[in-house]
Amino acid sequence: MIDRAKRRTARLLMIATLAAGGLSGCDTGSPMESDMLKLEDLAGVWQVTSFAVTSNDDPAVGMDLTQMGMATTISLGTQGNFTGSVLLPGLLTGLGDVTVPIAGIMRLMDDPNYLRIDFVPEIPPFFTAMQSEVEVVGNILTLVDEFSDFDFDQDGVGEPATWHIVAARN
Repeated sequence: MIDRAKRRTARLLMIATLAAGGLSGCDTGSPMESDMLKLEDLAGVWQVTSFAVTSNDDPAVGMDLTQMGMATTISLGTQGNFTGSVLLPGLLTGLGDVTVPIAGIMRLMDDPNYLRIDFVPEIPPFFTAMQSEVEVVGNILTLVDEFSDFDFDQDGVGEPATWHIVAARN
């Protein structure tokens, strides 16, 4: 059986994964139109400025992990490949600061308002494929994943959650 500290660390790695998944954008200066988004437009270095999770069952329950010290930087190439790192502070891990390297590829879905993120290597159940809605205005992107979960009560079972991630292109 996995002890509580290892479960907490595993959950935080999932959080890091979701943060990485949200880092894509288009430098148009105005809200992006569906047919304008291209992988080449997404290239750049991105810094997450807000990484919030809210309960779908009770919107008053949630947190912004960047306010707790989490820091995420992603470098996205012109073909959708990405590398980066996520700093999980001791406040979140209970084990001291942990830096997690991340890598993979992002692809546009048939509906270009959605992005698919594949992690390489894929490490189930946390570093697995995901898709999220994305909107970009200038050098700011917003990613919303309404179909996820998070273990708010730390009972080992995820509750329905919405992730709301904002990142700025450096």
